[in-house]
Amino acid sequence: MNVKRTIPIFTAILLSAALAGAADWKQPGANGRCPEGHPLTGDLGIGHLICRGGSCLVNQKVQGGGYTHRFSTEPVILEIADDGPAANRLQEGDTLTAVDGLLITTPEGGRRLANLQPGETVTLRVRRNGAETDVKIVPVTGCNMPGLTVTGSGNLPVQLRQALPKIDFGMKLECGNCGWFTVAGKRVWRASSFPKVLEVEPGGPAAEAGIRPGDVLLRIENYSFTEKAAGELLGQLRPGQAVRMQIGRTGAMRTVIITPRAAGGKPL
Repeated sequence: MNVKRTIPIFTAILLSAALAGAADWKQPGANGRCPEGHPLTGDLGIGHLICRGGSCLVNQKVQGGGYTHRFSTEPVILEIADDGPAANRLQEGDTLTAVDGLLITTPEGGRRLANLQPGETVTLRVRRNGAETDVKIVPVTGCNMPGLTVTGSGNLPVQLRQALPKIDFGMKLECGNCGWFTVAGKRVWRASSFPKVLEVEPGGPAAEAGIRPGDVLLRIENYSFTEKAAGELLGQLRPGQAVRMQIGRTGAMRTVIITPRAAGGKPL
């Protein structure tokens, strides 16, 4: 479970609910770079897309340069950043049908959405409450790397909402497309890239486990931090329940045992 986004997560894994609006809106970091080597481009502040009953891909490199999205069915928009260009323009649950007159289910539509330019107005056609409307938005400089969930057909079975954490590891992280969410009624953690530790709270669980700023979280138990199973495991952890984490530090890997506490110091 995706930014470069710096959020106070894993201070509870989140110090609290510091996810701003859309937790998946990938922002460039202090070094001006995006996760996974993605270049800066025009960004709308759309954090996540749902693809129902189809075959969809996002953020795919194209041979010869550039990126593309591919949608065999019209995606539903979720997680709109409160401070992003799409705020108050789009609504969560809008179905995206076209970009600048190009159907989103065509290769041309997918490429257009993936290669926006800052400051150049884009027109999105969305379906809302059974009616279609055109929405003009001016992208800002960002990473334009929305997350994607592919589900079966029918009514939207997966509802993503920001969730307050139940546990706290006493760390502040930088990661891609990451945060706590409620998915189908269950609390889960999501990150599309390996979280990097920015700060460690003195005397907190991470400090006691020997984790340091600059460490990269690679695995929890037997799962990669970018796997769905890792996010589900984190969502099931309770205060006082020790867990193994594998971390990367200056080219070497280490295994630590970390015991989370209750978020905010409050018992469950």
